[in-house]
Amino acid sequence: MFKLSPKSFGFILSLSLLDGCGGTLGGNPEVDGSGTGSDTSLTFSITDAPVEDAKNVYITVESLSLLDGNGAWLNIPLKTTTEIDLLHYQEGLTAPLAALSQVPTGSYSQTRLVLSESAPPRLVDLAGVEHSLKVPSGSESGLKINVPISVESGVAKSMVIDFDLRKSIKLAGNGNNANSKYILKPVLRLIDPLASGSLSGTVSNADIVCLYGAGVTRDASDDCDNAVASGKVKNSLIKISFIPAGIYTLRVFKDGVMQRDLTDIKIEAGGSSTEISE
Repeated sequence: MFKLSPKSFGFILSLSLLDGCGGTLGGNPEVDGSGTGSDTSLTFSITDAPVEDAKNVYITVESLSLLDGNGAWLNIPLKTTTEIDLLHYQEGLTAPLAALSQVPTGSYSQTRLVLSESAPPRLVDLAGVEHSLKVPSGSESGLKINVPISVESGVAKSMVIDFDLRKSIKLAGNGNNANSKYILKPVLRLIDPLASGSLSGTVSNADIVCLYGAGVTRDASDDCDNAVASGKVKNSLIKISFIPAGIYTLRVFKDGVMQRDLTDIKIEAGGSSTEISE
């Protein structure tokens, strides 16, 4: 299985909802978002976290839809379908992606991203070799996130979709021949930025760090499969963004070997930053 170092790599779509109707996926009714509603806007931006084993990872998002309480899809037209290099937007930096002005209030139970068929995802490795990224359902049924979003009248709201490519990119084949192919099986999570914070500071004798919530089995290797987030250490500096509020343990790795755990790290809501130094 292909692993991108630093074994963690989040691609994040940030959805800003300032309050606000229904699209078609799976045969459900569609609304194009042009109808009337509350004074509402829905904007999107995109970011990811640093990696070592790729120069570029390109995607093109064709549409985004939200499933409302009546089983109808709100189809959100994008401002641009320009190909995006995720590696240009790292460590909390974002790029604008799309916006919608009329979003009805209510609860949306599912979010789906549809990737372009005409401009499919691709990866460029460190040698400059380009590889296609096959997405089994990315351009048809879409990439699904089954986490509810509640849009209230007059209440600004932001959501973040964390697209963890470390867990999502796999290599089919033995990895040593032309028949090996990269496959994208998305692992997504939904985060409210106002309920999250960031972690930054200095960590010595480390190249990879993995962040774990309470009660989670911590990985013995720097694959960090069970981690909520992870990051690369550069010149002893780290920065991990969009972490849900809570108490965490940071596991430190160097050259693939676990060095130590830093415990009782508190991440606070409201977009605040927690600083560590050791």
